[in-house]
Amino acid sequence: MRLLKESRSAMVLFVAAVLVFVLGLATTALAVAPQTYNEADPAFGRSAWTYKDLQDTDAKYEGSYAVFDDTSTAMYNNPHGGYDTGTNQCKVCHAVHRANGAYYLLRADSQDDACSYCHIGGSAHSDKVVYDANPDGIYTTNGHTIGAQTQIPDSSESQEATAVTLSTTDANGDPLEETIHVRSYETAKNEMYRFGRHHSQSPVSTGRSGYAKIGPLALRCMNCHQPHNATELVWKPRDFTPFTSANYSTATDGAFRTSSYKLLRRYPSASTYGSINSYGYWDDVQAIKVIEDSATAGLNFSQEMSAESTYTENGVTRRQPLWIAQDIHKPDPDSESGIYRYPNKVNNMALSWWCADCHNLNVGGWEPLTDPELGFKAHTERTHPAPYYGAYTGPGQCYSCHRNDLSPQMGLTAATNPDRSSGYAAGHTVGGVVSATAITGSSRNGCTQCHYGTGDYYRERVNGGGVPVVESDFPHSGGTEDIKMLGNYSASVASATASYAPTYSQTTVTENNLDAVCLRCHPGVGIHI
Repeated sequence: MRLLKESRSAMVLFVAAVLVFVLGLATTALAVAPQTYNEADPAFGRSAWTYKDLQDTDAKYEGSYAVFDDTSTAMYNNPHGGYDTGTNQCKVCHAVHRANGAYYLLRADSQDDACSYCHIGGSAHSDKVVYDANPDGIYTTNGHTIGAQTQIPDSSESQEATAVTLSTTDANGDPLEETIHVRSYETAKNEMYRFGRHHSQSPVSTGRSGYAKIGPLALRCMNCHQPHNATELVWKPRDFTPFTSANYSTATDGAFRTSSYKLLRRYPSASTYGSINSYGYWDDVQAIKVIEDSATAGLNFSQEMSAESTYTENGVTRRQPLWIAQDIHKPDPDSESGIYRYPNKVNNMALSWWCADCHNLNVGGWEPLTDPELGFKAHTERTHPAPYYGAYTGPGQCYSCHRNDLSPQMGLTAATNPDRSSGYAAGHTVGGVVSATAITGSSRNGCTQCHYGTGDYYRERVNGGGVPVVESDFPHSGGTEDIKMLGNYSASVASATASYAPTYSQTTVTENNLDAVCLRCHPGVGIHI
């Protein structure tokens, strides 16, 4: 009897131990995040769970994600916009039930992670890959660094033109003066925000309408890009018309785009003017918008004070930008430059205007001076002119210097030029006469190393059917050996007495040898003859 009781006690202890072990396994299993994505069936991104209604003969998958760029159906070709009753694109990024992430039913718990799923690194699920060349990924130190501080480099909350008097003496020793207006600016920098609005809020109607200002935020994908191609939130400049030998004298920018370019935001800095309305929103007229038409002094940008007035574009009243410029060179029918060179052009390849919404100290021109003794021009914006006159390929842009992994040259003899045999450079000036003959050889290459304009950018980004000429993630990241997206190359002349026909040379640009960048365009400075 005693032996029986002892054996029963031992059995109870054994069963209890087994239960503890099993329950421990169950607890461990429950501590692991539930797997909502069926890795065994990646072709359609199906959920791990299925269910059947009473009328179903086969099980149906619960919500998860469709694979981007699925070649078996056109429905998943581009999930950014074009939503219709005949498409299934929302499912590419969002799950209606059992989403992997808690943020807007996305794949992950943050918007940036959702962007990374398709567009970052070697595992990207799209052919539009960014931050791929740099091993540091989206945290690169030589590009637009995701997670960067909220204050925007080279920016100011307000600008105005103030009088400055230049003085010297003439040949007789008499005083010589000339007064110009030079941009001054507040030291306070802009901070990064983004606009959001509830579905019921219209940014252009009266009453309870407008944008909610979200932030300040550390730099993220959403600061620059609007993933849904929302009509009122994306930048829609004019289409770029490629310059050819046949239309060099009449080429103009095309019609306003009906969709965006690279899903760029219309209000990237989310800068505002005035005060919030009584309903807690910012009206559309208070939002500082990137200009989308030709840059016209006094109309859509000011020469005196930033955001000083409004203008009407496409039937909508807008606020002028936060940057000012006294003399962005105006079109001159009598000038020797062709219409394709005019920096006042705004199109989807002229990105300087868009960049200036955040970096509003980096855009401007130069003003000619009356007295040559004072120099032939004054940099009234206290910055390198951008946009400025380009060479045969449209206005020079910010990316003339900040080119990251773009090619050093796009001339007719450059291997990166997809159309080396065409007359793309026709329209240059020879002896004051506009020529219809293309420039060829090293002289063309020499021009584009410094005056890398809208046409160069167009040729490099698209090749007929929209295929990139070179694999580039500009302006996201560059090589770790360089800084400030300047690109690792320089230009050198053949000899001290030779004409400017520079040759390309590889170099590493650091904070200690920025002369390499300056000498791309000014090779003769400092040379002892």
